Amino acid sequence: NAVCVAQLKSTTSFEQWISLKQVGGAAISPDGKNILYSVTSTDWTANNYDSELWLSRNGEIPFRLTNTTGGSSSNGVFTPNSQWISFTADRGNKTQIFLISIYGGEAFPITKDDEGVGNYRWSKDGTKIAYTKPETDSKKDKGKKERYGGFGVEGEEFKVNHLWVLNFSIDSIMNAGLLPCYTKPADSNKVNPSCYTLPKATRLTEGSFTVSGFEWSPDSKQIAFTRQPDPLINSGVHADIAIVNISDKKVNTV
Repeated sequence: NAVCVAQLKSTTSFEQWISLKQVGGAAISPDGKNILYSVTSTDWTANNYDSELWLSRNGEIPFRLTNTTGGSSSNGVFTPNSQWISFTADRGNKTQIFLISIYGGEAFPITKDDEGVGNYRWSKDGTKIAYTKPETDSKKDKGKKERYGGFGVEGEEFKVNHLWVLNFSIDSIMNAGLLPCYTKPADSNKVNPSCYTLPKATRLTEGSFTVSGFEWSPDSKQIAFTRQPDPLINSGVHADIAIVNISDKKVNTV
């Protein structure tokens, strides 16, 4: 009884409460052997929260899988073959998609997008990655900034997101920048930039709307997505669902 009374009278300080770690985003690998989840902790030095990915293999003791200095590792998912884990992080070059083995080691980027990557989804067959990213500033927007400086118009300060698709091959990713950039000895002194860069994504959607959600079809040939006039909350009532074909980029409204 004395113990119970002591516990009832105990208090938790604000700092202790804020410092509690939070676990979330648990996911089971497609083969059912491994569990991935995130742990969010408080970084008092940086005055921020830090989220990193943890992994338990075959029911073993979990271990910390990622470490993004000065930021978080987010949106962790297993690849369809269960051998890799992808996640998004900003490691000095805007938010990109990274890949790391389920056995640990160094994570490496598989995108290098100038605008950064938003949400992403693997195709069911594991050969493609679809992701959203914000539109670049138009000439009109750039002109406004150059002429008037930083200012905003209420209800008009947003960027729409559109769908892009990236072909994925682990061999091409691992060998980017490593294989020779020529097929004939006579061309060995010629520079071929494509040998040193990651695969480029192809745009799937465009227009005066924003993509707010999307999902692959089981056969990996189409993507269903939600589109609305803009990202503002009130525009959600005007949203509809459409399907885009990967092969010809044709969009059909459901």
